[in-house]
Amino acid sequence: MTGLERVLIIFLWIIIGCFICYKRDWYREYESSDAFPQTFIVFVAIVAMPINFMIIFFKMFLIKKWNNE
Repeated sequence: MTGLERVLIIFLWIIIGCFICYKRDWYREYESSDAFPQTFIVFVAIVAMPINFMIIFFKMFLIKKWNNE
């Protein structure tokens, strides 16, 4: 694997992780909570992006009806 492929994979990993956090409003749930800071939740969501992506994919496209809101 070349250096460019690694950079692109890391770039896509971060972009998709941030998009999932933004679209699902996971960072807003913990705004007023003292238990977890929202930056920690966003960091974990970006690091665990493949798992989050699979959860969202199965939940939104296979379990529920497809509603593109």
